[in-house]
Amino acid sequence: MIKDPKRQSWLWLVIPPLFFIVKDFIAIQYLWSHEPGITEKVANNFALQLLPGTLFFVAGSAPVVNLAFGIVLGVALYLLVRRYHRHSQSAEIDKV
Repeated sequence: MIKDPKRQSWLWLVIPPLFFIVKDFIAIQYLWSHEPGITEKVANNFALQLLPGTLFFVAGSAPVVNLAFGIVLGVALYLLVRRYHRHSQSAEIDKV
């Protein structure tokens, strides 16, 4: 059980960008494992694995877009969690 939720709320800033970096790294490793004879199927799978970045840019720029998306998502989650904890603490104070 978490004793102080504010101590753990910073994880919401780190986890989404880290998830996208790891996901893109795995996709690049998948592509490199087929390096001598990259087929169209492998290239299409690589583009699918780099979503959401490949929706807006080509596969080469997608990891940067994914990182930015992860940062925005992490900040949004962090603010939501912080707002929820602030709201729950004020509700506890009102009850006492």
